[in-house]
Amino acid sequence: MKLYQVVFSFLIVVSCAEGSRLHIDVALGPPVDSQPITSNFIGFSLQIAEAINQLRLKDAGGQWQVHGALLQMLRNLHEISHPARSGGAISPGPVLRLGGTSADNTCFEYPPKTEGCSYNLTISDLATYRRFAKSALERFGMNLPFVLGTNLGGAVNPKVAARLIRVLTEQHLWDAPVALVEIGNEVDSYSETHPKSKLETASKYANEFAEYLKEYHAAGMGQLRVQGGAFSSIARPGYDLSLKGYLQRFNNSLATISMHDYPSSRCGIMGNMGRKPVKLQELLSRFASASQADLYRQIAKETRGSGKQLWLGELNSVGCGEDANVSDTLGSALWAVDYLSEMSKAGVTGVNFHSSFHGGSNTPCSLTSPFCLNQTSGVPDVRPLYYGLLLFTELVSNRSVWLEAAVRHKGFPLLGSNSYVHAVQDDNHIIRVAVIVKETHHDIAHLYVNVEVTRPIPNASAWCTTATAARLTTASGATNLTARNGILWAGMSFDNSKDGRPTGARAEDAVEVTTTTNEQVFVFKALPASAVLLTIRDHCHPHAWDI
Repeated sequence: MKLYQVVFSFLIVVSCAEGSRLHIDVALGPPVDSQPITSNFIGFSLQIAEAINQLRLKDAGGQWQVHGALLQMLRNLHEISHPARSGGAISPGPVLRLGGTSADNTCFEYPPKTEGCSYNLTISDLATYRRFAKSALERFGMNLPFVLGTNLGGAVNPKVAARLIRVLTEQHLWDAPVALVEIGNEVDSYSETHPKSKLETASKYANEFAEYLKEYHAAGMGQLRVQGGAFSSIARPGYDLSLKGYLQRFNNSLATISMHDYPSSRCGIMGNMGRKPVKLQELLSRFASASQADLYRQIAKETRGSGKQLWLGELNSVGCGEDANVSDTLGSALWAVDYLSEMSKAGVTGVNFHSSFHGGSNTPCSLTSPFCLNQTSGVPDVRPLYYGLLLFTELVSNRSVWLEAAVRHKGFPLLGSNSYVHAVQDDNHIIRVAVIVKETHHDIAHLYVNVEVTRPIPNASAWCTTATAARLTTASGATNLTARNGILWAGMSFDNSKDGRPTGARAEDAVEVTTTTNEQVFVFKALPASAVLLTIRDHCHPHAWDI
């Protein structure tokens, strides 16, 4: 046996021996930021050319109706994010961004042969947007903000694009439902995607952006109505370095800045050259969550310093396509909880998952979509990713702020662990801790992970504390990262849902609390390839303690 084989065998033996003492230990600390996490942090991005047939569905009589199952899928997130909302109160729901690459060939009721216009947006389409948003408001008290993409790279004609702005003003569609507009899509890639636009540099783009703003304001658009940027990549130095000047120059018009992010990619060079499939382990690594978020910290700081918000206006697990057994698996749900937590900590205000819920006849539902909707019946096919979005939404609900959480892995393989922990405290001083275990039992040579969460607290015995654990796992308990069906969140499933409502009663486990003089310790077990949401409540002094 060669030396490297001996060493490798020794590491396996050590890892297996340590498996019997496999631990994730967490020490909670004070808030890391006083800024509450946005209640509607999670939204969705759709191609504007496909959106109309995703917001509506034909009834038995052949008449178009608001898509009830889609409304319900949005409502599920909305209800979790506003647990303290009183009956009838209106609160913000998920942001719906209608844009994408099709924004740069979309024009509003354009004259024939208008250059750069191939998809016709009509007054009927806008009426459908309004009807969908109105239904959400009336049924669920859910205010759905729309962000509409407008044509920059295709038409390069602000007067043509301003036709849409004028009708938004005339039809009183601002805020009901259109909150913001974008000017162009992935403008930092125009040298490749729209070379005829001649907007290949940041300065040329900014100058044309200024011309568009003049026309848009003249057409009735107010201040702070633009989601700027819509940049395709963090790796465009000319655009990144010019961001501060861009924010200053257009401060009165900009409400938000948008970046697009895909932490793993199938993209090749010059078309399909060099394309390669993405492996699930790439997505599960901390490089696809923590390291990815680090790239945005400085931009988020600059944006917040200008009084604006940074949104990931378009994101998903895999760029330039999709890969089966990656984006449509339980692993993608675990990635999402970790990724969204890290992005929020880095200063991102909210995100839009780029999706195609069912598309047109030539555009099937993408594997990266969190759910799909049958084009005839409207019955949802809910992917594992959606379960992860529900967990994250509950984690950060009710104006939560991030807490320090010092994480120690013990007994994991010597190369380290992709598993991680995130903790918050909400407005009612409820503490929630998400434990995300991204390894399978084959990876860590054991059937479960011991989790110990320590909370420093004076006179700990006087707090009457209880704790529960809600679990994201498979119904069978199998530790399968590639599971696509049989997923449970807190005992509930969407596998047999006909209308977007989960089936099954909510289930949580009681968690043991050990109290000493100045701390509390919460001990429970987590399955590999699963996530656990620990919720800590103080019943005797529910508003008296801050970490």
